[in-house]
Amino acid sequence: MNQTEYLNQLNRYLKKLPKSDYENAMDYFTEYFEEAGEQRAIEELGTPKEAAAEILNNLLKQTARNDQSKKINGHSFKRTALISYMSILTLPYGLPATIGMIFLIIAVTLIISCIVLAALICSMMLLWLGAKYLLRGIIALPHSRSGAFILAGTGILGIGLWLLISLCIIWLYQRTIHKGIQILQKFIKGKRSSV
Repeated sequence: MNQTEYLNQLNRYLKKLPKSDYENAMDYFTEYFEEAGEQRAIEELGTPKEAAAEILNNLLKQTARNDQSKKINGHSFKRTALISYMSILTLPYGLPATIGMIFLIIAVTLIISCIVLAALICSMMLLWLGAKYLLRGIIALPHSRSGAFILAGTGILGIGLWLLISLCIIWLYQRTIHKGIQILQKFIKGKRSSV
C-alpha cells in the first residue's frame, strides 16, 4: 500500500466528519507522511481503519471535554453524535453494533414518547378541569361563598398541577438527552479501550 491508497482509504472513514475536523485530520495525515516517509508512516499509523479510529477517539474526547465545560447546544450535540457514530463504525463489530444501537434508540425513543404523550394529555386535562372549576367557582360566588372558594381552589390546584407537570416534562426531556449523550460517550470509550 502506498501513501495515495492509504489516504484514499482513510478518506472513506473520515469523509462524513464536519468539514473543519475532516480537513484538519487529512492535513495531519498528509503532513505525517511527508515528515516520516511513506513506509515508516504506514508502520507507525497502522491500517487506515486503525488510524481513523484513533483520530475519531481523540475528536470524541475533545468534544466531551468541550461539552462538559459548557452547556450542550444543538451544534455540539450533532457533532458529538456524528463522531460517536463514526467511531462505532470503525470498530471490528461496528455494523452489527450500529444496527443494534439503532433498534435500541428507536425502542427507547418510542417508550419515552409514549410517556411524554401520556403526561402531556394528563397535564392538558388538568388545565382544562382547573379552568373549568375556577370559572364555576367564580360563577357560584353569589350563591355560596364556601362552595365558590372550594371550586375556585380546586381550579387553581388543577392549573398549578398542570404547570408543575409541564415543567417536569421539560426538565426530564433535557436530562434524558444529556444522559443519553453521556451513555453513548462511555460506550464508545469502553469499546475503544477493549480494542
